[in-house]
Amino acid sequence: MFANHSALAPTNKPTHPSRSIHGRYARMIPCGAAYRQLRFSYFEKHARGYRLAPAKLYRTRTLRSMPLTQSSTAAARRAFVSRRADDLRSLLWPIALVVTCALASYGLARQLPVRQPQYAAYAAVGLLTPALLIACSLLARRNSALNEWAKYGQYALIAVLLVAAARYAIKYASVTLLVIIAVQFAVASIWTSDDHEKRRKLNLAAHVAVAGLLTLCCWIAAANIPWWQTWPKAATGDYTPYTYGVAAVAAILWAYHFYRPGKFAITGRLATSLYVLELIAVTFILGWISLKPFVIDNIYFNIHGGFHHWGVYVGPAQMVRNGGYLLWDVPSQYGFLSELTLAFLPFKSVWMSLYAANALLLTLSGLLVYILVRTLRPGIVSAFFALIVTIATVFMMQGYEASLVGSQCWPSAGAYRFFWAEALLALVYAEYRLADPLKWAPAVYVAGSLLWLVGSLWACESALYCSTIWLPAMALMLYRHSVARRAVTNSFALAGRAAWFALPFALLIAALGLIDAFYVSRLGRPPDWRAFVDYALSFQGGYVQQPFSPLGCIWLPISIAAGLAIVTWHALKPGLHGRAVSVLSAAWTFLWTTTSYFFSNPHPNVMQGQTVLYVMVIMIAVHVSRKIGMRTTARNFLVACLAPVFIMTPSLTIGQHVAIQNWLATTFVRPSTNIDATLPDMAPDMEEFLYGAHVGPYEPIVLLALNAIPVRHFDNPLHLQGTNPAWLPMSPYALVMPLPEDRVEVYVRRYLERHKSGGWLIEPAEGIHLSDMFVYSTVLQYCQPTRSYVFQDLRLTYFQYERRR
Repeated sequence: MFANHSALAPTNKPTHPSRSIHGRYARMIPCGAAYRQLRFSYFEKHARGYRLAPAKLYRTRTLRSMPLTQSSTAAARRAFVSRRADDLRSLLWPIALVVTCALASYGLARQLPVRQPQYAAYAAVGLLTPALLIACSLLARRNSALNEWAKYGQYALIAVLLVAAARYAIKYASVTLLVIIAVQFAVASIWTSDDHEKRRKLNLAAHVAVAGLLTLCCWIAAANIPWWQTWPKAATGDYTPYTYGVAAVAAILWAYHFYRPGKFAITGRLATSLYVLELIAVTFILGWISLKPFVIDNIYFNIHGGFHHWGVYVGPAQMVRNGGYLLWDVPSQYGFLSELTLAFLPFKSVWMSLYAANALLLTLSGLLVYILVRTLRPGIVSAFFALIVTIATVFMMQGYEASLVGSQCWPSAGAYRFFWAEALLALVYAEYRLADPLKWAPAVYVAGSLLWLVGSLWACESALYCSTIWLPAMALMLYRHSVARRAVTNSFALAGRAAWFALPFALLIAALGLIDAFYVSRLGRPPDWRAFVDYALSFQGGYVQQPFSPLGCIWLPISIAAGLAIVTWHALKPGLHGRAVSVLSAAWTFLWTTTSYFFSNPHPNVMQGQTVLYVMVIMIAVHVSRKIGMRTTARNFLVACLAPVFIMTPSLTIGQHVAIQNWLATTFVRPSTNIDATLPDMAPDMEEFLYGAHVGPYEPIVLLALNAIPVRHFDNPLHLQGTNPAWLPMSPYALVMPLPEDRVEVYVRRYLERHKSGGWLIEPAEGIHLSDMFVYSTVLQYCQPTRSYVFQDLRLTYFQYERRR
């Protein structure tokens, strides 16, 4: 192959790995046919004076005189181009697969008589994409002739991706976003590095161009998260130079954290002690922030709907305290264990119970996010960046970021709804990082099954999240552990490992049996398990369904799914028993199932509340990409496309100078955290009217309004809400609005039969009236109106319990 082998005479001069091949053949030799033949023919016999690495060739000075024939250089050039094309294809075709599945399914569903075609795209991305990834991975491992045809199909998908991305970018791009992307790539290029050269630019122009196009599309999707107007318009209109400064600092910290070389490792007693102290300090900070009083002169709690959203949580819990039973006569929109927790916490008010429980879960959720972000890079700068990202996503972005109220005002948008799914995802990731997973496998199985059980009984949708996360991940872990045990003991113990898969189901059957036995002993009948899924069925039917925009912020979770697909494709190369497959499966289902909340209510405000979930998935994808040894170019490509989440979130929250001043003032210099003292008060004339009608503080009363009844001061020195029990399961009335008529009648009949009590009814002059409702005839079967009073625009009626035979 070479014209003169004598030119390759070995030398005794020492070599250094930093010396690379120079000249016109520098990029051809390491990957060309000439190098492969040279390595296995000559260097196997004459390795003295040369140094070989798995993918690189380091030369001595003698190599500079090595002549190459024209045919060998052409082959090397073709091999180099082929390798770069394969690298780019392996990056782009998983993204193209996700986008093509979403577009094709949505377009097909629109041609069919389907009421909500967006669910077709949702199902295709979540189910069809991983199935195709697994199928293509199995096909690639066979090395059959179908691989060549599969490559042509992948290039076709890439062409569809680039055309769709170009059209999307041309239609919705703005000058502001182009400037942002230019700054992002400029900052990222400073710290971009690979294994052998520091400060190395993205090494191929095609990668830069494609990454820039796809990053622009991700920025366009993320810019629609602020629901009052897109982020570039808000940045150029409502924001100040301070906002641009925060965005620039966020971009610098993002580039430093994701591109700066370094490995987070805790070695030694001192490092362990410092890390424990760091986690204790961070937990204290997050706990302090989670107890932030979100009420300033009742403005946030009333105007922003906090009183309404809290009322739907505390209403069922208060009825349970007054003797009601979930899964029988008390409707509960947000679950079973979630309401029992509020009812049985040792606080005098269920409002304080929700405040404390939500604060605890927010702190734990923030700690999980901090650990995921922090453990990517060592150093104080990375710790500061992780803390900023955690505070912005967990405590500011959720809810309504324009005022930085956070999820304490809206419990349904934060950790009180999604924590158990987050905990299971963190457990699967912790198992992936264990040094000896076989040793700790039983503990992982038990802990995961217990978390799954609690999350499944927490609420109906939490059961969906936890089941799709834990059960597939546990099955993949059992398969991987069986393969690993076979490699050690030469015995395939799949049957013994599969017995562990019955553990979560055994725990669930035992828990359901205990619940059934409790209800039979108390009520004489088992619980009505349909009540567990009532609201899921109601919302599935399109309740509060808003118009769906296929060009809005829905592309943000799709872009995150595409980035996760890239890592999954590389992790599937060893097969389904690969160590990263289980955690990637958990991340995929976590992202997919929690996004169903947005599809049921496609408002950007819902999407921005799920930013913390997106951060967790992105960080797991980045961690796994480093662990499985993805090429540096591929990791840089992935990080660049997912940068908007880490740059835009701090600028939307910390970048608001007025709101952040109020937030700091109420977070670190705080008034009393007694939530009962901040609840809306009843108007004095209304309270005098109730007093004149001889309505006592402990008589049953129901207000037919969306919100709970305001707090009465009369004979209520503790200012507690809910001192008047409800005589109908409509406290507040918004609790039963999503339910169908027949189910509301069932709850009303059961409640009246068990409590055998009438009470007062307050009806507004304009709005909801009991006589116009479908349950009025059911109420009249048990209670009769006896006396009525009218005050301004309200009517007060007393219903006497008289069961008709």
